[in-house]
Amino acid sequence: MARVEYQIETLPTADDALANGRLTYRQMQLMAAVSDDPLTAAAELERLGFEVVPPSGNLPLRPNEY
Repeated sequence: MARVEYQIETLPTADDALANGRLTYRQMQLMAAVSDDPLTAAAELERLGFEVVPPSGNLPLRPNEY
């Protein structure tokens, strides 16, 4: 990170703010990826031991099949 590499002075709360921003960004990216490919997301959740119940109706058969 530039803050560490270039010894940039920051506020004491900078690390927490950056960590929260990264978490929010990762969550948004994950939500987008799941929306783009719900079948792969469901398969991974099942692999991790989650029980996945698909909704009624038509789901895309392949990623990005709209």
